[in-house]
Amino acid sequence: MPEEYQAVLQWAAAHANQNMMACYDAKNPAALATLRGARNVRLAPFSGAVMQAAEASTFELINEFAASDSDFVSILKQWSAFRNSIRQWHSLAEKAYLTYDADSGNPRRWLLDGGSLIRIALKGPMSEQCLALLMDFALAEDGLRFGNSNLPDELVAHHFASSMISLGLWWLEHDIPFPPGQMDEYIQQLVLEPLRKLQQT
Repeated sequence: MPEEYQAVLQWAAAHANQNMMACYDAKNPAALATLRGARNVRLAPFSGAVMQAAEASTFELINEFAASDSDFVSILKQWSAFRNSIRQWHSLAEKAYLTYDADSGNPRRWLLDGGSLIRIALKGPMSEQCLALLMDFALAEDGLRFGNSNLPDELVAHHFASSMISLGLWWLEHDIPFPPGQMDEYIQQLVLEPLRKLQQT
């Protein structure tokens, strides 16, 4: 492959990876807020048995591919080495830090430490991208996620996205005056409940 094509492929892969992580962090909180606001929905983690069964099935499938594809084996070796090293790092750094916050009874520390980065993202060049991602979330493939109304879907989606960003910035810039759970309830009352009522208009 010519060097120019290699450079294009490397850039595309890096962009796809960065965009995937940005979408993951930007869309999941809004999706979680929607789930928490829905009726008859109870959030619960998968049990240990389910996770173990899923892991076993995953590696059975991986081994099947590896048995018949030498290119897959080559990539698998590099992936496995990276997976082992990153798990060691996370168990030392990330897990220890989160456990420390939990033990100290001060989850606000993590939010405040990361809040400056979030503020930069929401106020800087990424602000339009964050707005677009939240609008995409609101505009589900089968129509507006909050139901049909007489208002234009794009307008409702923009209201949802800009409101979520504005309230999040206010919360961070005021040094998190309310716990996350309480702030979530306020968002429900200010943004999500009124949007759901549009279905009745």
